[in-house]
Amino acid sequence: MQKRPRRYLGPRHYAAEIIDLKTAEERRAALANVPGDFKERVAFYVQDHFDKRRSLRGTAITLIHTATRRY
Repeated sequence: MQKRPRRYLGPRHYAAEIIDLKTAEERRAALANVPGDFKERVAFYVQDHFDKRRSLRGTAITLIHTATRRY
């Protein structure tokens, strides 16, 4: 079993960090560095995020979200 870093990161923390990356190549490389026992769950969270984002594209929810975003 792999040792976890001193600061505990759960699957959702790894997924959040991966989702923030700009390119698919960066995300694939980061996913390869996730501890083995979390890899499947993190991959699910990342894929789920992009599936939901893709399905909401062009809907009223997306338009409201982008209109209220602070830059």
